[in-house]
Amino acid sequence: MRGERAGKNEKHIKSRMIDFSDIPELFDKQLSRMRPVGRPTVGDEPRKLIAIRLSTKVSGRQRLEASAGPTRAGEHDNAEGKLS
Repeated sequence: MRGERAGKNEKHIKSRMIDFSDIPELFDKQLSRMRPVGRPTVGDEPRKLIAIRLSTKVSGRQRLEASAGPTRAGEHDNAEGKLS
């Protein structure tokens, strides 16, 4: 069905098992209208997904700091508690 995800039990079909002979070639106009699917990479390398566990105290502080505005990774608080 359209829009539904394939279940975990469904096997992936390898491209060498697909018969491409009955699929018509695309014209330049059709190719020009195609757009990439998925999230674009940022910079030269794709981002890596990580997962961490934080205490509620740490995650609460993170939420407070995040509500103050966007920051860059690697910035640290200075003595007054403001972002540098």
